[in-house]
This record gives sequence, structure tokens and C-alpha cells, in this order.
Amino acid sequence: MLGPYKFYNGDVFLWFDPEKHVYFRQFPTNENPAVGTMVVQDGVTTIIHIIDKSDALVPWAAKMVYERAMATIPYDQGTVLDDVVLTRPLSTREIDRWLLEAKKAPREIKEKAGDTGTLAHNCIEDSIREARRVRLANEEAVTVKKIINWPITDERSVNCVKAAFDWMNQHNVRWLETERKVYSLKYKYAGTMDGLALVDSCDNPKCKGCKGTNFKDVLSLIDWKSSNGLWVDYLYQTAAYEFAYEEEKDINIVDRWILRLGKEDGEFDPWRIGPDDFKQDFQAFLYCLHLTQVHKAVKERMKVFTKFRNKKS
Repeated sequence: MLGPYKFYNGDVFLWFDPEKHVYFRQFPTNENPAVGTMVVQDGVTTIIHIIDKSDALVPWAAKMVYERAMATIPYDQGTVLDDVVLTRPLSTREIDRWLLEAKKAPREIKEKAGDTGTLAHNCIEDSIREARRVRLANEEAVTVKKIINWPITDERSVNCVKAAFDWMNQHNVRWLETERKVYSLKYKYAGTMDGLALVDSCDNPKCKGCKGTNFKDVLSLIDWKSSNGLWVDYLYQTAAYEFAYEEEKDINIVDRWILRLGKEDGEFDPWRIGPDDFKQDFQAFLYCLHLTQVHKAVKERMKVFTKFRNKKS
């Protein structure tokens, strides 16, 4: 477990289990004030997973299975009909084998994408931390002038890092926080925001983030994404981080930047969300939080009910 992370002037202590991705709040006890009892806290990413993405993910998974199947079907290179290479006769055992192999495709591709995102994320974080380590005495916000620990074993991760570095340079990004744990005392949830920075507009009139507007030194919450698309739950996730940080620090974050980093082309796709949209996004997150808590309570009730029924029978 990692921690403790201190919040609200040391009144709140959190611990984090990275393997299970679970946050715990430590409550001191009279018997052992130094350790206390550990109580699981709702995590932001777990909360937003209650949103159904099957409309997009099921067709994607079906496509991945189809592509894997077509790549593994054995063809008879010597049999051609109308310029089409035919498959050789297949036994039911062979069909079963390559269908089971194709079935693995969505999980394997998702795991590989997760590894790519983790490698890129770690490299970006290391580079920001290094920039903050070597900053001048009068520097509070620092720029990343050099990337360290390049993930050279994965070309797609390298592309993501290049995209992030380009965005930082073009928008004169100066970092105040990176990988910052946040906690809402009011709503009892925890999470980790990727970073907090001062951001300027760039000189590219076609920039999707700037949208032709000029701004400077805007306090912004930053969130890196290596997915192939921009999802609505990213809005809820970043709004939750913003509320928790503002609640503790009593400051006003103006913008949220969600940066989709291109694994294939090394380009960044910026999504900048201004203050006018925060209230609606955070309200949607609270609905997810409430549903998560109620759903968890009902599941626990059902466990007791099922145990009682089984015991009776």
C-alpha cells in the first residue's frame, strides 16, 4: 500500500492499493492511533465505470474477433477460384480452435493498449517530476524541456509521449502538480488527477483546444488519455477531480484539458472544457456516485438474502 497521503491540513489520511486500485481512509483509534482502522473509499474511476459503454464496445469487440478469425483461418494457397484464395476443408476441431483463439482478441488488444498507456503515462510523469526537481529557486510552475525514460520498447507509447510533449511546448504549459491524489471530504470519494498547470493559447488558428481564442496563465486541470476516442465519462471524471481539489485548497480551477494522445500518428487531440460546463459535468458525476453507492448496498443485501436462502434449503 502507498501512503499515507495527507489532506485538509493533516486531518485526513488516505492510503492507496495500486494492485487493486482501491483507496482507504485511515481513522485513528484509541487502541492504536498510529495505525487506526482502514475504511474503503469510493474511487473516481470505479464510480464512472457504472456508465454503460456497450453500445460502442460490443461492436468493437465483434470487429476484433472477426479480424482475428480472418487472420487465423488456414487457407489453401494452391486453390484459387476467380482470383480468390479458398480455405481448405476444416474439421470441427479446427474450427473450434480458431474460434476460441479469435475470442481472445478483444481482451488481448485492450490489455496491450493499457500497457501502452501506462508506459506513456509513466514517462510523462517522470519528465514532469524531473523538471520540478531541477527547477530554479524562484520557480513555482515549471516547463518540461526534456523527456526522460523514453518507453523505447513500445513505439506506440513513444508516439503518445511525443504528442504530449508537442502539446506542452505549443501551449507553454507550466506544471504545478503531477499525479496528485485528491479527496472530497463532503462526498467521500478519492482519485488521482494527472496534473495541474498554467496554460496559454497557441498560435495555431485550427487548434481544437484554443478554438481561435487567446488566453494566458489559465489554471487548468490536465488529464492524459491514450484511448482511440473521447468519451463523455472523461467529463465526469475530471469534474470530480476538480471539485475535490478546489474543496481542499479553496482555489478556482478555470479549465480542464483532456488530451487524447495518438498511439499511431503521434498527434494530440485536445478537448478543453471551460468553467461554464463544470456544474453539469459534476452533477452527472454525483448521479454516478449515488447510483454506485445504492447499487453496492443492494448487492450486499442480496448476498445476505442468498446466503439465508441457501442455508434454508
